[in-house]
Amino acid sequence: CRRKRGLARVEFSSEFARQRVMAQLTHDLRKLDISVHTIELPKWSTPSFITQYLLEELDRLNAGVVSINGFATAFDRDIPLPDALRVINFNRENFVKPELTQIWWMTQGFTDKVLHSMPDLNSWFTVRLFLTESIVSRPHAGHQTIPVASLQPDVLPSNESISSSRPPPAAFSQIGMSRQDAVDP
Repeated sequence: CRRKRGLARVEFSSEFARQRVMAQLTHDLRKLDISVHTIELPKWSTPSFITQYLLEELDRLNAGVVSINGFATAFDRDIPLPDALRVINFNRENFVKPELTQIWWMTQGFTDKVLHSMPDLNSWFTVRLFLTESIVSRPHAGHQTIPVASLQPDVLPSNESISSSRPPPAAFSQIGMSRQDAVDP
């Protein structure tokens, strides 16, 4: 039976690489008739507003894959980030109700806080990846350098595993993902 929902956490440092990966993923998923949606979180808001906003945005979507970005700048600077994240963690069950596969894009600094302040929600991410970017020289005219993005699996505790009974979509293979399938984990 195909899973209709799930959470993926992707840690990234380059917005350019994140956008390239999402463009390729969107292209490949649309070829498979899978809807792709994007939610950009508002900036510098209260944790309750961010929670309500995200829940409303998720509820209005029917199915498919949703990319959620903007966590690093979403929360009011006057509220300690660990406290803000606890509000999200408390509402974790509400986030997985929609029939959506969700990709939560997080910067490294934000992910570090998530690991400590949202342990329950963090454990619900069935896919945990790092997006890395490296510059490689390709034998083109003038030895042009080209940025290449790849997704690496996060290190999982020995009692957890991620596997797929079928090959991942072409987009994931092209960006270096071979063990995960965010569409059907």
